[in-house]
Amino acid sequence: MADAPTAPADTAAANDAPVSSASLLLPAAGDTTALRIMKWVVIVLGIALVLGFFTVIGRMVYLTSSTDASRDTARTATTTAHSAKAAALSTLAVPSGHEVRSLSLDGNRLAVHVAPASGGAGSISVIDLATGAVESRITLTAEPPKP
Repeated sequence: MADAPTAPADTAAANDAPVSSASLLLPAAGDTTALRIMKWVVIVLGIALVLGFFTVIGRMVYLTSSTDASRDTARTATTTAHSAKAAALSTLAVPSGHEVRSLSLDGNRLAVHVAPASGGAGSISVIDLATGAVESRITLTAEPPKP
């Protein structure tokens, strides 16, 4: 029977040397170029992943914990002060033969589209819900057809 080839003594001694866990993770002098590049890529992407994770968590905490207390206080004070006045002025006169086509709420303003029941453009009234006053009224006109 043929004996298996034996490794030189210095190679066997190098293979028996304890391998530290740091040399497995960090680029070492004995690594090939491709292995070094791969280790650096893994390190950089790992750091980017951790930083991205903390950025997303930090942004979520920031958005859920920040409140604009001054805006909420001002809105409550305005609503309380004008509640009686708003109740009295919260009506909008709709001309006879007209109907409300749509409503659109934006914060404390309400846009009301009033148009003739027979068809036509009508008008849009913007009402401040805190005061009940009509802030603006836009009259809509039909554009003549283009030739």
